[in-house]
Amino acid sequence: MRFVIALAVCALVGCMPAQRTPGMIATTPRAHAIEPSLDELARADGETERRALLVVYPTSACSGSASTVLADEEGNFLAAVPPGSASLVSIPARTRALITFSSIEVTAPRASWTASADVVVPPSPDGIILVAARVSARECSNGQYADARPATKAELEATLAESEITWLEPRREEGQAWLDAHADRVAEVLGTSKKAAPIVFARLRSRTRAQ
Repeated sequence: MRFVIALAVCALVGCMPAQRTPGMIATTPRAHAIEPSLDELARADGETERRALLVVYPTSACSGSASTVLADEEGNFLAAVPPGSASLVSIPARTRALITFSSIEVTAPRASWTASADVVVPPSPDGIILVAARVSARECSNGQYADARPATKAELEATLAESEITWLEPRREEGQAWLDAHADRVAEVLGTSKKAAPIVFARLRSRTRAQ
């Protein structure tokens, strides 16, 4: 219920149409089963040993088109949230930290520069806000990266009330297939790629037997 009340704010402001993101699908608003005056915009079905984490990525002057991918510490896909969207993400209940990285990293050439970050998972009903990265207070970054930080329920509700948001629902199998299709590159991003064995050049010393 606490999440549904937050979602109803978006219905008053209006929601932006979604851009297709790998592993994500736009939700269709529906009347809430218990309180018909509320529009239910997202739902995280209850699963054993899992909890819902609200992730919000409002647009800003610095945001671009790339999604922020959220993965667990084993590199499993959880969600890919683009600017101007929000999602209820199902995560293991005991998760204490997530890994975030830009979707442009997934398809970038191998051995190129990488960037990823850890974010602490706050206790429920708090969640995570994604903010487009800046070089400084006056200068944006390239628009393809976001900083993730824990946010209180009140902060999340205020952000939703002030923003035009599309609600997206994760499709974990599809998202995982996307990451798996670029497994070597994702391993580089996560820092889990196997290091190649060192190449050793050796020169044999010839020995001359005494006659």
